[in-house]
Amino acid sequence: MIETYRLIGTKCAVFYDMGYNEDPDICIKEALEFAGFEVEYEDQGARRTLFDNYDSLDHFKRVESFKAFCSRLPGLGNDDASALAHSLEELHPRLFDAFAAAARTLERAETEEDYAQAALSGRRLLERTANALFPPQELDWNGRKVGRAQYKNRLWAYIEKALCATGAPADRLEPLGKEADRLIELFNSGLHASPTCENVELAFRDLIIWLSAVIDISPPMARDPYQAYGKEIDSFAQSVIARAGGGA
Repeated sequence: MIETYRLIGTKCAVFYDMGYNEDPDICIKEALEFAGFEVEYEDQGARRTLFDNYDSLDHFKRVESFKAFCSRLPGLGNDDASALAHSLEELHPRLFDAFAAAARTLERAETEEDYAQAALSGRRLLERTANALFPPQELDWNGRKVGRAQYKNRLWAYIEKALCATGAPADRLEPLGKEADRLIELFNSGLHASPTCENVELAFRDLIIWLSAVIDISPPMARDPYQAYGKEIDSFAQSVIARAGGGA
């Protein structure tokens, strides 16, 4: 069973559901290839299954809150908000929590403390992005420590890994990596300096532009269709094992 497909230039990603064969309907693949597209299948994982706790009205409200927040930022619009919302949903639905928290804080912000709280949401978003793209590891990666605390190094590591995997120009690493460093410093300084609404909004605008560029290096590589639902899948598996053991 195929859910949908995505066209990017001459490439086409055809999505299929968790538990289905990677070739559920070869006719669709052949039709798209006949039209000149290069076709790849992508597993949608546990999205919209019984393991998907994000398939809820509350989550969709956070997504809409993010899109409204994003479209109001300087230089961004509805199309930018919709495109990034789609990418974030595939990367990790929980990222909308940080964006929604920042949006709520900025809407009612009156003091420097309010703006500092919004900046904290930005820092948490960068940390969660690093966790989704390059989870912590005990061993160094290319000479860098990539443990839980080294989320800046993990952002660099993911960008380098994605560029190498796609054959993209290696000279993109430094500007994207340095922009990550700048954003981390920007949001950290917002917690200690005297942040203003304009400064915090511009920081989020730059974060959104940077995050879109990083995800676009390789959308399939950025997404893990099971990571967001791992706890639910593990809990279900443990309950099945426990019942099987109890009935033996």
